[in-house]
Amino acid sequence: MISMKQAGALPGAPSDPLLTAARAVITITRVLLIVTFAGLSFGVVAGIIGHGVVVTKVVAAGAPPVAAWAITGMLALFAALILMAERFLRRLGEIVATVAEGDPFVLANARRLEQMGWLVLAINLIAIPIGAIVGWLSGYIEDLHIDVGFSFGGLMTMLILFVLARVFRQGSAMREELEGTV
Repeated sequence: MISMKQAGALPGAPSDPLLTAARAVITITRVLLIVTFAGLSFGVVAGIIGHGVVVTKVVAAGAPPVAAWAITGMLALFAALILMAERFLRRLGEIVATVAEGDPFVLANARRLEQMGWLVLAINLIAIPIGAIVGWLSGYIEDLHIDVGFSFGGLMTMLILFVLARVFRQGSAMREELEGTV
């Protein structure tokens, strides 16, 4: 039997400009996220090592000393969020690669889409305490404007990813069944 890849039934040849652009954007964004993660990780370590200095600055700004730990905790949560975003893009890049190969309806992509859905949920859940910390700190720190929290768009993205995972799982099973009967 001729596979979909051999028959050329699916678009996505390596010269496809959309796939080329997607790969470039995903790669550049992943690099930026990794650099951001490194910077935030450095900030967390610096906040722990230099806790006394941070407390002094926080108290001078009129905040209670516990705000120093809140800032360090917020940076750690941001680092976790960034790491999850990078993993999301890594999974997306793996899916794009299967499209470029001409064989996207595989069980591995169903798993990747599911993982992406869970990552979106985790990112949205981590955003809740970050938003709470920012809201609390904004009472003490002028010009602190970070809009973070649970997102309806994130919820919809998560649902779409889980549905697509089911579609890919069903498509993969149907293809295996079809190949087995021919």
